[in-house]
Amino acid sequence: MAVTKFRDAVALYRGEFCDDAYYPWLDGIRERFRNLFVEACGRLAYLLSTAQEHDQALSVLDRAIQTDPVCEDLVRRAIAVEAALGRRAAALARYRKLETILDEQLSVEPDPETRGLVER
Repeated sequence: MAVTKFRDAVALYRGEFCDDAYYPWLDGIRERFRNLFVEACGRLAYLLSTAQEHDQALSVLDRAIQTDPVCEDLVRRAIAVEAALGRRAAALARYRKLETILDEQLSVEPDPETRGLVER
């Protein structure tokens, strides 16, 4: 039941709210909707992964990561799912992509928690 509700909620998000218009007051609304979407994706991915629907979980995580590419929590979840499936190369590729994005956009390195996950 919860999976269905989260799938329905995630399906409602079609990108940035009023992305064809710029008004400063929209920034907070856009951020709020984006954050709700990312949070719903994280919860849905957890439920799917728990139900052994790993490929669907990865699909949901990929959509969320596309929306928020610097969210390490999402990438960590995707790396953990890839690792659980024995896809070491895919997990490492996700980490390398995160490293690049964090460096280019924020000039920072991944968190110690993310690095530790990859080392394990």
